[in-house]
Amino acid sequence: MFIQGFVIVLAALNGAAQNPIANTSFEAIDAQGRVEGWTSDDIAGARWVRSPHFSKSGKYSMTLPGSDTTEETWIRLYSQPVAINEGDCIDYKAWVRSSGTSRQYLQAYVEFRRHTGPWLPIEPRAVRPESGRWLGSEWTPLGFAVFAPRGATEIRLVVRGSIQSEVRISWYVDEVDCRIISFKDYLENRVGTGREKDILLLGADTMAQRSLGCYGNERAATPHLDALAAEGRVYEKVTATAPWTKPSHASVMTSLYPSQHTLEDIYYALPQEVETLAEMLKKKGYFTAAFVWSAYDGYLGPIMQYDQGFDFYFHCADEELVTQSLYKFMDTNADNLANMNEGGIFIWYHLWEPHSPYRNRHPEMIVNKGLLGTAPTITWPMIWRIYQNEPGYFNTQDIDYMRNVYDWESAQVDANIGGLMARMNWCGLADDLNVVLYADHGEAFSEKPGVWGHSNPYESCLRTPLILRFPGIIAPGGRETDALASNLDILPTIMALTGSPPKASWEGRNLLDPHADGDTARFGISESRRHGCLSIRGNRYKLVVRNASADPSESQNNRDHVWTLYNPKTPALYELYDLREDPAELNDIAEVQPQILARMKQALDAHCARTGINPAGGGGTGIRPVEGQISQETLEQLGAIGYNTTPATVNITPETTKESKQLDKKPTGIGNLDWLR
Repeated sequence: MFIQGFVIVLAALNGAAQNPIANTSFEAIDAQGRVEGWTSDDIAGARWVRSPHFSKSGKYSMTLPGSDTTEETWIRLYSQPVAINEGDCIDYKAWVRSSGTSRQYLQAYVEFRRHTGPWLPIEPRAVRPESGRWLGSEWTPLGFAVFAPRGATEIRLVVRGSIQSEVRISWYVDEVDCRIISFKDYLENRVGTGREKDILLLGADTMAQRSLGCYGNERAATPHLDALAAEGRVYEKVTATAPWTKPSHASVMTSLYPSQHTLEDIYYALPQEVETLAEMLKKKGYFTAAFVWSAYDGYLGPIMQYDQGFDFYFHCADEELVTQSLYKFMDTNADNLANMNEGGIFIWYHLWEPHSPYRNRHPEMIVNKGLLGTAPTITWPMIWRIYQNEPGYFNTQDIDYMRNVYDWESAQVDANIGGLMARMNWCGLADDLNVVLYADHGEAFSEKPGVWGHSNPYESCLRTPLILRFPGIIAPGGRETDALASNLDILPTIMALTGSPPKASWEGRNLLDPHADGDTARFGISESRRHGCLSIRGNRYKLVVRNASADPSESQNNRDHVWTLYNPKTPALYELYDLREDPAELNDIAEVQPQILARMKQALDAHCARTGINPAGGGGTGIRPVEGQISQETLEQLGAIGYNTTPATVNITPETTKESKQLDKKPTGIGNLDWLR
C-alpha cells in the first residue's frame, strides 16, 4: 500500500515500554552462525545476510545484496514472534539506506496472527521514509504505528525489499526499534487506584470562529461542535498566544508565552525542563495519548519534543490517517474503554483541517464563477499569488469561493469529531467526557483589506474558538461574551478539573474559578518573533506592533530573528484599534487617541519586560532555546504549505488603511488599568 505524503510515525514513551524485539542491531549470532531472533526468506539464493560493510551502530547491519533480475522478487526479513493483546499499539522503526537505485521502495510493516492461524499484514505499511535520500551514506528512519486487530495474539516485524532493479541495488537495515503500548496493561496496573475524569483535548489547526455555527455562521455545517457548545460554555473573546502553529500549541501545553517556552521558530524544539500538560496528567495516573498531524522532525513531531509526557504519540503528515488511527485505537480498545473502572484517559487530537491547502470536497455544490474557477484544491502557490495581490489573477468571487471551501474544511473537522464522539458514546464514555475545543490561530480572507492567511496580529487570525464541555461542572448553554480568555488558560483549567492547585509559573488562569485573576483576565497578548508582530488587547482597545523583529544577518536564516522594538533605530510600527466600534480593525486611531495609545504601550512594555522581550527589563524564565534537527525534506514540505518562507500575509498599503506611525517606545509603569475594561 502506497501512502501519498507519508511521514514517519514514532512514539515517545518516556521509558514506559521496552523493546520486545531481540538483537535489534544484528550483532549476535547463534551456534550455527545465524543472526539471533531474525529469519530471512531464501528465494533462488536471494536472502538477507549480516554485513560488516555499513552499520549505523555496532559492527553489522542486515543487507539484501543487489541483483540484476528484471522480475519483481520480494525478500522478507522478519523477527521472532512477540505476544500481544488486541488493541495494543505497535510502534516500530528501522533505520534504512541503500546503494544503487530502484523502482521500488523498501517496506517495513507488522504481521499478526490469531493463535496458530496464518500471518497477516496490518495495514498501512511504512513504504516511504522520512527522507527521500536512499543513496549514499544517509541512514533514514522508516516506520509507522498500528494497532493489533481483534483476536490478535502475536505479532512480528517484517522488512521487505525487492531485488528487481534497473541498476544493481543493495538494501541495508540497522537499529530496529519496536515499542508496544498496551492500554489493557495500563488498566490492569491501575486496579484499586480510583477513577479519574476522562479528558479530550481537540486542537483544530487554523480554525477561525467565523467558520462555526455556534459562533454565528448560519450556513456552517458543524452540528457536532455546535452540540458540544450547547452542552458547555462558549468563549467569544479568546486570544491565541501566537498567530501560527508551532508556538501556539506549545503555549496550550505549557501555559507559557512563546518568549518563555522559547519555541519561536520552525527550527526550535520544546525544552525538556518545561513541564507539559501531558506530563502533569501522567503523574496523576492518566493514560496519555496524542494523535497529531506532523512530520517526524516537523512542527509537532518528536524531534521537536512535543511528545513529552505521552504514553503514545501517533503522528504522520496525512490528516486522514491521523483520524483513522485514532478511530482504530478506539475500536480495537472498545471493550477496555467500556470496562474502565480505574484510571483515566487523556487524548490530544490535533486536526490539521482547515489549514491550507483547502480541498473542495463538494465541487458540484461549491462552484466558483471567478477567475480561478472551481479549483479542486486551493494550494499554497495559488494563495501566495493572492497574497501578493497579483493583478488579473482573482476577483471577489474567488475570495468568496476560498471562504466557502475553508468553511467546508471546518465541516470536515466537525465530521471527524463526530466520528470520535460516536465511538466515545459506544464505549459509554460520552456522558461524562470532559472536552476542550480550541484552535491555535484563525485565518484571514481580506476581512481587513490586504490581510490574508495567518502569521499576522489581527483579530481574524488571533481570535479563536474555545469551547469547554465539562458535564456536571459547567452548566449547558453557557456563553461568555465579555470576559477575556487565552489559550494559556487551557492547562490551568484542565488541571483544576483534576483537583490540582494552580502554579505560579503558569501564565493562564483557571476558567472554572470566576474569581481567578491574572494577566489573561485583563489582556489578550500574542507574540511572533519570527514574523515581527506583537499585539495586546483589553476588552475594548487593541495595540498592534509590526516590524518588531529583524534578521540581523540579512540572510534567509529565520533562526536569527531577534526582537528590535526596543532598539533606538527600530522600524517598529504601532497601530491602535477600538474593537468595540471597529471590530474589523479598519481604522487606526493611534494618532487621534494618544493617551489610550500610551497606556496600552505601558501594558505591553510591562509584559515585554517580564518575559524578556525587552532585554533591559531583566525578565524571562531563563530557559534556553533548544534547536531540533530538521531535515531538508521537511523544510521542503513546510515550504509547500507556506511555512518555510518569510510569510507575506500582511500586505497593507496606504490605499487600504492609514499607514501606522513609529512611536516613542520608552517603557513606563503599568499603573491602574481598570479603564481598559
